[in-house]
Amino acid sequence: MSDISLTFKIHERLESKGILCNLITGQEKLIRENAEIVSCTIETSNIGEVYNVAVIDEIQMIGDEERGSAWTNALLGLQASTIHLCGEERALLLVKKLCEITGDYLEERKYQRYSRIFVEEKPFSIQDLQEGDCIITFSTKSVHQLKNVC
Repeated sequence: MSDISLTFKIHERLESKGILCNLITGQEKLIRENAEIVSCTIETSNIGEVYNVAVIDEIQMIGDEERGSAWTNALLGLQASTIHLCGEERALLLVKKLCEITGDYLEERKYQRYSRIFVEEKPFSIQDLQEGDCIITFSTKSVHQLKNVC
């Protein structure tokens, strides 16, 4: 799932529960008066705003050659009392090193995944996808390529 899709999904989930939530992506901006929550893509995160809590998902993308700087900017620039980082464990060493350099406190917590995730062992066709299957891609180009195939 792309971060734009995740941004929309979070926004829709909160709004369906009656929780006002702003939505900000590179293509969309929906600002609700009195909303105390913002769902945004990493590139549109506002480091000039002060937050109580910030959640950065897909923190492993901090190591990505193309987009990693957006995660680094958010991690080092967000003004929040607490920042929750969610993602793969492979980012942990880099995050620990950044926290050592900046003097920030890091509390590590591991959670059990509710559903099993596995990588297909052999190539498959888009037509072979079944209900509950998920394709994960991290570039806009890949999302558009998949959209054209489906």
